[in-house]
Amino acid sequence: MDSTQIEQYLSNLEERLIKQSKRIMLLPLRNWEYQLPKEPAVYIFIEGNEICYVGEAEDLRLKMRKFCRHKNDRFKRAFGIYHFSNHPDLAISKGESFSEETSALIANKISELITFAYIKVELGRAELKDLLNKKMNTKYPLTLRKSGVKSIDIKELRKTYQNAFKRWSRDEDQLLESLFYENKPIKELSDIFKRQSSAIRRRIEKLKL
Repeated sequence: MDSTQIEQYLSNLEERLIKQSKRIMLLPLRNWEYQLPKEPAVYIFIEGNEICYVGEAEDLRLKMRKFCRHKNDRFKRAFGIYHFSNHPDLAISKGESFSEETSALIANKISELITFAYIKVELGRAELKDLLNKKMNTKYPLTLRKSGVKSIDIKELRKTYQNAFKRWSRDEDQLLESLFYENKPIKELSDIFKRQSSAIRRRIEKLKL
């Protein structure tokens, strides 16, 4: 195929995957994946109406089987960091494992928010994946390096930010909302709540202020 034919081929695959393929609830539980075919495929994870991740597999069933069984799957880690950034168990290095409690928390959130779709692709899986990632600017998986997550000594950090990685209380959320609408700068909010500026920004985003 020449470049024009390749472009049209990938465009047709994109159309089928995004507009014609069936959406399936993503249930990261054992045995769920056996409904999937043992075929080469490109697949997407969808959060709301947004494509948040694009992947490809030589064997879709095997790929999802690994996803279901590995609690430290790269997507699960990125998803967990994005949604539970103030959970102390997430402030760990790449090589460490989540606790059972945190793994269950992430799995339940995935089941609540994520659907997925796929199409069989014999030729051009990597090319279609790269094309969609560039077009959609997908937010997962953030690498641990890109997301700024690394091994952290929480005790040391709390010498500067007393409430670092602690859960936000309802009273704190209400106070943050009030101060935010008073146009308090992030640095001042950081001092008031004894949390890092990045944690203040993430909480503002989560509260949709």
